[in-house]
Amino acid sequence: MVTDILDRPSRPLAQNGDAHSVIVFDIGGTHFRSAHFHPERGLSDFVSEPAISFLTHPRLTTRALKDALLDYLVEKASRSGLRQAAISLGAAMNARTGLVYGSGPLWGADTTPFDLRSELAHRAPHITWHSVNDVTAVLVHYASQQRHAGLRKVLLMTISSGIACRTMDLRNGQIALDEVGLQGEIGHLPVTLPETPGGKITLTCDCGGHNHLAAFASGRGMKNLHDALVNNQPSRWSSSAMARLMEVGCGHDEALQMALERHDEYAEHLLHLATRPIADVIRMALTLDPEIDRVVLVGGVSVNLHPHYLRMLARHFQENGLYLTSQRLPRYLMDRIVVARPEEADGLAGAGLYALQAQEQAIHD
Repeated sequence: MVTDILDRPSRPLAQNGDAHSVIVFDIGGTHFRSAHFHPERGLSDFVSEPAISFLTHPRLTTRALKDALLDYLVEKASRSGLRQAAISLGAAMNARTGLVYGSGPLWGADTTPFDLRSELAHRAPHITWHSVNDVTAVLVHYASQQRHAGLRKVLLMTISSGIACRTMDLRNGQIALDEVGLQGEIGHLPVTLPETPGGKITLTCDCGGHNHLAAFASGRGMKNLHDALVNNQPSRWSSSAMARLMEVGCGHDEALQMALERHDEYAEHLLHLATRPIADVIRMALTLDPEIDRVVLVGGVSVNLHPHYLRMLARHFQENGLYLTSQRLPRYLMDRIVVARPEEADGLAGAGLYALQAQEQAIHD
């Protein structure tokens, strides 16, 4: 599986210990997660901690944030006693070499190249290190399950503190890459600015760019979009059920979920604007590649707002579907879109599978 994107171990394979046990990490902009992975026993010893990011530690330099990540990984992996470690990283990275280009959710606008695997190997040479983009890891786990047999291509999109997607051809297990080892960094595509009675809304992305998809549709983006709507349309906000829920102490995410359950007009408007660029990407992807049989949504935003998230996408596709196809097959788009449960698409399990595949490849090289 995924033979064209496998990394190579940073040192020869360990001779001691369970060769099939891996300590796995899922490094995102909100949480750092870790666990032990075994292909037969699955995940165990799960731990989740707040992420070390430019938002949670605003006084640290980017280099200090990266050093803190290295310290976290080395300490956890060394304490585990395991000889292999695999990292699912929420960052744009060269899937061929492992070079990390940048991560808006973790390090903001910084794009200084970061050779994560080499630095880890230098600090902890007794461990074999593997790294993979977090969306790729989730897709590897999702694609490994037999019930998806018969699908041609799967596009998996994460909508969380960051946004990205990957498309895998399940017939050969390949994820196509461009010349710098990337695919699917949709979170940084420009979007058409939404028009409101208060004027066009412009937002800044975590990466420092303006009016990127993630600036409107990620978890942080939706909060920023909400702040803009409150300023642009104060009367619409003040009369909403979501406003009343937040006044009595509900956080933004909880208030949005509860307000959508109550069909609150403001919450519906917020979700409509936030999902529009996501609908645009899905519509374009299926127009360009009709072999995509399934679009899988993962990440806190789509999972926590399900089924309202799918309902809003359906509304967008009713307003603007695929030329001719949607007229003849009205359910063509929505029949392909699912929201995956966390246990169906887990970056920790995907990182473990990825590492074991890399190990098997190294043995036969």
